[in-house]
Amino acid sequence: MAQTLYERLGGMDAIRPLVAAFYGRVTASPALSRYFTRTDMMSLAEHQAIFVAGATGGPFGFDDTTLWHAHAALRITREEFEEVVEHLRLTLVEFSVGAAEIEQILGAVRSKAALIVIDAGAPPPR
Repeated sequence: MAQTLYERLGGMDAIRPLVAAFYGRVTASPALSRYFTRTDMMSLAEHQAIFVAGATGGPFGFDDTTLWHAHAALRITREEFEEVVEHLRLTLVEFSVGAAEIEQILGAVRSKAALIVIDAGAPPPR
């Protein structure tokens, strides 16, 4: 049986440090840091690791409604979303993740853009 991307990445033991490095980049961004000033970063990093695990075929993940509720009030712009995606890409490169795997991960993240880049008045997904 073929390994999932989650398994090829090394599971949660490899994903957690990757997510920590990713948040180091994101929180250093002048355009993005305001989203994290009052955030429990340890909890957020664990949630992000769970998201990455699910997005790569691992045993965890979040449903669309949970993602929507986590982001609805933040008013994240398309430009901010794309900056986050670029920080993720750079982090994956830094961690020597292969090009095909990077595209798969970024594709999974981009597929959730409508749940993250939202008008705060938009209804949750069904």
